[in-house]
Amino acid sequence: MGTTKAQLGGLTVLCIVLMRLAAGYHFFSEGMKKFEPDQIKKTEGFLRGATGPMGDYFNSFAPGPHRAYELLNRPHKWDSLAEEEEAEINKWQGEYSKYLAEVRNRNKPIEAKNKEIAKSGEGEPDELELVDTQFPPHGSYGDWARQIVADWEGQLEEFASRAKLDDQGQHLAERAYLRAKIKLGQYLESIEQEVEEYQHELWRLEELKHEVHNEGGSLPYMDDRIADQQRSAAATPLPWIAEVGAIEKRLHEDLLELAPEGAEPEKVVAALHPTTELDQVNTIVTWVVVGSGALLFVGLFTRVAAVVAAGFLCSVIATQPPWVYGANTQFFYYQLFEVTGLLLLAAVGAGRWLGIDGLIGACCCGEKCETKTT
Repeated sequence: MGTTKAQLGGLTVLCIVLMRLAAGYHFFSEGMKKFEPDQIKKTEGFLRGATGPMGDYFNSFAPGPHRAYELLNRPHKWDSLAEEEEAEINKWQGEYSKYLAEVRNRNKPIEAKNKEIAKSGEGEPDELELVDTQFPPHGSYGDWARQIVADWEGQLEEFASRAKLDDQGQHLAERAYLRAKIKLGQYLESIEQEVEEYQHELWRLEELKHEVHNEGGSLPYMDDRIADQQRSAAATPLPWIAEVGAIEKRLHEDLLELAPEGAEPEKVVAALHPTTELDQVNTIVTWVVVGSGALLFVGLFTRVAAVVAAGFLCSVIATQPPWVYGANTQFFYYQLFEVTGLLLLAAVGAGRWLGIDGLIGACCCGEKCETKTT
């Protein structure tokens, strides 16, 4: 037989109602914080910090700007290359050097003409041809660089469409893109050795993990060493990402200056900031938390809301499993207690007391009673 009001004392019912209100307010208030502008960075940091068996799964939702973490966090022993890779790089270097020389030769007469114009003070100088920067096929940063460029090309195409650029505007936008690409190539080339060292350290870290695993156990000092190296590795790409972000920001500023007066500002800006998977995850989480909290607080669909809220908290716990060495268990017991409380609210149908579920139940029960009487 199900639990009824007659089987619960008044004090018990009061405690259940207070628990429902507290849980609802907690979820709703925490969900509203996710509408803050910097929340997306906090969500990314939370997902990137996930550990344990499901760590890689949670990390995959936050691959970083232009998939930086996914494409840079690749363990590699950069002491030698395969013959095929070395041959391909040599071929690329030869072809790219030839292309750069051709561009320089085409620019020489233009530069000479511009010098004459500068001396005479008459006429406008001609534009120099900009290099279309290319990236090595097997470099430490090559995959990330190509992803950045592909994303920029998509942004440029969408921007030109939404801003309705004319031929001159598209030409200037293309040159802004090529200038940003040149700066990107120069910067990435300057950090090539750092990226190689970073990926080599990741390889050494993986070797250390395998060594510990093969020995059939772990020692506290080894676990500490692995945890320290993982934290250090997680922070290494941040300056690179920030510098690339600065180059991209300047590109966006240059493009926005080209937007005609009739262009819709919101659509034009949105073209340069496409929705990412992380944005979608943050939006879903926000509405799950806000929605669950609101439903719990007013006592509507309480069982469903409580189960969904408990499931969300379980997913949060799964990012830092308490049995994994080095996991952040600071809030584990608070979260575990709230999960059990939410399951209790679902089990008893807490919305029946001072909640909309109770009003709906009373109306339905009243209709049934009238039908039976008739």
